[in-house]
Amino acid sequence: MKKIVTVGISALLGLTLITGCGSDTNKDTTPAATASNTSETQSDSNIFKNLTNTAIGRALYFSEKVGLSTYANNHQKVADLLKNSDPKKGVRVELRQNGEIVAKPGNVDSGFGPIYVGELTPDRRPTGWGIIYDGVSKAPRFVGEFNAGHLSGYGVAAYIYSDGARIGEGNFANPKEVPGILYTMNNQKIVDAAEGELNYASVETILDPEPTEIRISQLNGHYIRYADGHKYYEVSIPDNKYIVYDSKAREIFKADTITEVAPPKDVQQYKTSTKYYLIKGKGQVYYSNGQVKYSGDYINETSSSSDFVPDLVRQGQGTSYKEDGSIEYQGEWVDDKYK
Repeated sequence: MKKIVTVGISALLGLTLITGCGSDTNKDTTPAATASNTSETQSDSNIFKNLTNTAIGRALYFSEKVGLSTYANNHQKVADLLKNSDPKKGVRVELRQNGEIVAKPGNVDSGFGPIYVGELTPDRRPTGWGIIYDGVSKAPRFVGEFNAGHLSGYGVAAYIYSDGARIGEGNFANPKEVPGILYTMNNQKIVDAAEGELNYASVETILDPEPTEIRISQLNGHYIRYADGHKYYEVSIPDNKYIVYDSKAREIFKADTITEVAPPKDVQQYKTSTKYYLIKGKGQVYYSNGQVKYSGDYINETSSSSDFVPDLVRQGQGTSYKEDGSIEYQGEWVDDKYK
């Protein structure tokens, strides 16, 4: 899984711009976001249905679609800003050594650097709600709250690269672990979202251009992941909770026990903060006609560094069925095979 967010101001405001080719529009200039509204947005009431030409708009369209509620009360404000803000009416900004964002003198057509649209204090610091646009492509890079030149609360930020984007949504005022969401976009579509603890290394790295810096905290083991438009799995190691869902929202695995285990032999020589777990439980999978294909015991060997992605293996007592519902095998299973 792509991992969640260390994102910061320095790359957001850096002069080396990664998204662009001098376009005069506020659309993202990447294959992941250049398509016009697809058929999925034509006949619904999603407030972002006409804003999916930007990475941020497409991420929050997905959020509204699957019902992510953590920051939903901020979404109307984001939608209004994306719809009504014009980078041509903004100001160029820079990042000072003390971490302040400050508007440069002159108009937006002069100079270089990102563009800010929103309120300014008398000494020209962003304040209130606003947008920072990429200085070349004019794509929205950050939408959220500012206070006297600093990020001050809710925000949603996009790291845009050649064939997709990573979008982080959370409390950008707090450099520690805070609730948040990471969206991953490839080929014009949000393919993954994970909700949990975002780990911000520092305010200065809020839009770090290294995608490997984007991560969920590996230590708490508590978040929900969405994929292909539906809930995929949810995990809370401290609460002994691990549930996997299929594309029809059916629960196909639920943990009975979660046990921390020693690292595999091939990594024991290395010092690492990664934690390894053996998860045992029960589940069932289905044929396309709805008939149960297997029902019984599973194990899942996973780790914090793999984001607890499911790797279910039939182990223990279980029954497999033919597509017509008749029993195929019943009894003990070892290493995903009938014994």
